[in-house]
Amino acid sequence: MASTGYHDAQPDQPGLEVLQYHTQSQYDSGLQVAAPDQKWLHSVQAEKEYRGTPQPGLVVDESNPPTQKRNIKKIVLIAIGCALIVVGVVIGAVLGTQKSRSSSSTLSSTPVSSSPATTSPSGDGDGGTPEAQMTGSPTSVAPGLAPTAISWGYPHMEIFAVTNNDTYSVYRKYRNANASSETEFLPGGTDMELVGGGINTNDAPSIAVNHRIDSGRTNRTEIHINGKNTGYRKYHDADELWMNLDPNGWDIFENTWVISAPAEVQYEPNVTIMKVFYMGKSDVGIGAYYFEWHPQDGWTSAKQVSGPDLQPIAPAVVAWNYNDTRIDLFAVSRTNSHLLHASWNSEANNWTDFEDLRGCVTTSPVAVSRTSGVIDVFARGGDAGLWHISYNDGNKNWTNWTRLGTKIQGQPDAISVTSDSLDVFAWGQDGSMLHKSYDSVSNSWTPNDEFDVLISGTLSGPPKSMSDGTGNLHVFAYNNNNELIWKTLGSGRNSDTVTLANVPMV
Repeated sequence: MASTGYHDAQPDQPGLEVLQYHTQSQYDSGLQVAAPDQKWLHSVQAEKEYRGTPQPGLVVDESNPPTQKRNIKKIVLIAIGCALIVVGVVIGAVLGTQKSRSSSSTLSSTPVSSSPATTSPSGDGDGGTPEAQMTGSPTSVAPGLAPTAISWGYPHMEIFAVTNNDTYSVYRKYRNANASSETEFLPGGTDMELVGGGINTNDAPSIAVNHRIDSGRTNRTEIHINGKNTGYRKYHDADELWMNLDPNGWDIFENTWVISAPAEVQYEPNVTIMKVFYMGKSDVGIGAYYFEWHPQDGWTSAKQVSGPDLQPIAPAVVAWNYNDTRIDLFAVSRTNSHLLHASWNSEANNWTDFEDLRGCVTTSPVAVSRTSGVIDVFARGGDAGLWHISYNDGNKNWTNWTRLGTKIQGQPDAISVTSDSLDVFAWGQDGSMLHKSYDSVSNSWTPNDEFDVLISGTLSGPPKSMSDGTGNLHVFAYNNNNELIWKTLGSGRNSDTVTLANVPMV
């Protein structure tokens, strides 16, 4: 994927879905805006029918009826001729207006639509499809507290909850590898296990979780969480014992001014490398950093991905081969809220410059790779809509931004269970859990219009999804009663909503 380098571009206009007219040169790179309707076409008043009433300046000789009749005939013929001329002018104006509008449509974008783009979600088109609008308020929104889940494979499952109490403690509900049923969670009832607290933070932290197999062929769960100025880490192996039994005991990444929540690269479990990304202070403002782990050397100090000033929100990272040969990083520009992209590959052993994918992004992006060379990215736009852009390495093209549906709150979530499918979840403005799925075989979204509502109006934060390897999707969220809730989707399956635990919120 060749990088175009980061370049300054005109920021998208602030204000909710306000479209402005631009010249052709301003459409050469980036999202287009629609030209306003033409205002110069005025309605034409119908001519009044002539009824023989003398007009001013017309002398009528009543003593000579034949002459009067001839004059009347002339006037009628003149009136008819004028009427025909007016009709011709009106028809010509209408046709000319339609032609003008048709030609100007090559400069304006397609209307915002919830229908799929003519290019497929994975960049199979030529990248030249007219783009939908993604203008709006560039203000980033709070991500909202959300659970995080992981599985080593059925029946194992762990769900982590970050609370909003004074220490932002981390709790866990889990189903271990020896569970005999889907509902055999620990601790019993609606309790949760305290994993750790004492997180020094001023902002609500978020968890990144990773499954790997260590050198002893033992399953391991790693969790990373952001604190004030630093990152925290904990892990446990198959014995379910945390590396530090003291709830306030963590590994700490020091000497780094951590600003955002973490993002961890998801590799195959037997890959013996880990990378965890944060945003931190840089020479230009805020930049992307990562810590890297190798079995021989342990954790490195923070490494920077050089680039422009970035938003202080978590980046998205994806490894499309599920190993360390290729990594793609997505962040949001602090200058204009555009989505920026950089990549790393093992052959070049360096990062590309950031390329500008434009848009108007107001949450952390979410990136998914359902097969090698294909990336799908989702984000909340400046108009609060759910937006999507994708890349296919086969033709080196990014699609245009496409709006997938209604307005949402917080960061969306996306997952791919097979190479042919995508599932997207969102927190609706009314508190509902929303869902939409994509099938690459038919190149279609279901539902075609808007979203399925999985849970109506009770969520207090965005949903998070995971798979346990059985083909089922498991979706978790907090509801308005501070409960951890769970729903399972699968082939023809849509389970009832289950309350797993009471989360110790303030």
